[in-house]
Amino acid sequence: MWKLEGSLEEIPWGEESMIQEIENRRSIRKYKPDELDRKLIEEIIYSASLAPSAKNRQPWKFIVYQGEEKDKLVDVMRNGINSEKTTHELMPEWAFAIPDAENTVRIMKEAAAIENMILTATGYGLGTLWIANTCFAYNELMEFIGTDIQLTGIVAVGFADEAPVKRPRKLLEEIVEYR
Repeated sequence: MWKLEGSLEEIPWGEESMIQEIENRRSIRKYKPDELDRKLIEEIIYSASLAPSAKNRQPWKFIVYQGEEKDKLVDVMRNGINSEKTTHELMPEWAFAIPDAENTVRIMKEAAAIENMILTATGYGLGTLWIANTCFAYNELMEFIGTDIQLTGIVAVGFADEAPVKRPRKLLEEIVEYR
């Protein structure tokens, strides 16, 4: 067990630690067009299947969209967002967030395939982005996917075509309270 004194940077975590992988992870919004190898995709999804779940129910299902099918999925989301821009039927109080959702569609167009998957992909040197603002096109996406299982998000995975700098984080003293 480590005794924390000073900052976390003083702790000898080692170069290959999980903390290092977490620190290295970035949200990538630009991807190269290279397709991922199927074995790599399956390894990322396998790591997700190892995540804990209530009573080990493992309630997830992963659908991988590539090529033309990915393009169709992106079009469905774009059309749903455009409809919501006009009608504000699903989420009228969230109309201000539509531009961010439109940006998500641009990102989805560039790459496609939450925490275990992202860290595994990062460990392989891949870029990822956890896309959670699917709510503006939720009904359209559910119909396109052909499921009635809750859609909780999309993870874009690909070869990063950018290298964002590390973003500032709050100090532990600001976010932890001991009682």
